[in-house]
Parts: sequence; C-alpha cells; structure tokens
Amino acid sequence: MTLKLLLDEDSQSRQLVILLTKDGHDVLTVNDAGLASKSDKEIFEFAIKKKRIILTSNCRDFLLLAQEYVNASKRYPGLFLVYKDNKRGKDMSRAEIAKAIANVESAGLSLQSEIITLNHYSQSLLLQRLQFPEIFTRKATPAQFLRLSP
Repeated sequence: MTLKLLLDEDSQSRQLVILLTKDGHDVLTVNDAGLASKSDKEIFEFAIKKKRIILTSNCRDFLLLAQEYVNASKRYPGLFLVYKDNKRGKDMSRAEIAKAIANVESAGLSLQSEIITLNHYSQSLLLQRLQFPEIFTRKATPAQFLRLSP
C-alpha cells in the first residue's frame, strides 16, 4: 500500500525521504510543500486538505490539534508520532522509522483519524502484541494518548 506522507520539519531528513520513497510511499516534506516556518495548525490543515498522514516528533502539539478535530467531530488522515529522548542509541534511527511504518502497514490498521506511535512498531508485530497489548485492544483519544505516550 502506498501511503501519502507529510514529513514535519523535525522529520524531513533527506535519508528518511529516500528510504520512504524507496518503500513506495508518496513523500512530501513541509519545506517542499512551501510550509516551512508555518504554524502546526497550518501544517495539520494542509495535511487534511491533501489527505496526507503527518510524520512528526512534535508529538504534544499535534496531539492537541488532533484532539481539537476529534472534539469537533472532524476527521484527519492520521498521525505518525516519533518520540525522542535526544539520546544516541535510544532514539529511533531513520531506518527504524521506515521499518516501523512498514510494520504498521503489515498490521493492516486503519489510519484515518488514528494516532500511531512508531516507537511501538520498530519491533516485529508478534513481539509488539506481547509487549504492548493495549495498542491492539483499545482505542485511545488524543487526550488519553498524551497520558499513554512514552
């Protein structure tokens, strides 16, 4: 399946764009879309208009925007979140992010108005189901997600 992705400013490295494009995804960065230095809300609205899933490490701000849309009964294409601790060896590499997106695809999850923490998908699907059963058994609202996130 080809995913239409919009990579936020914090996630638009050339290497990641190459990896995701090589995996068959339609990748657009905020810079290429003319959204550099635009507000998160403008980026979110652009993603909705263009039906693109946002990939970001700016988790809190985009979770709050998602909550606004949920509260207004509006839908959005989805969010891929990558949490960072700014510690070498602990944060996801670009290859791990691409692999996590492939794992999400293989899980067959609906991505419409969903929030996916890619950190949980960097391992094999079977191991994930054992380690993170809550991801597969219940849905969390964006507000709940703020409390569940690493």
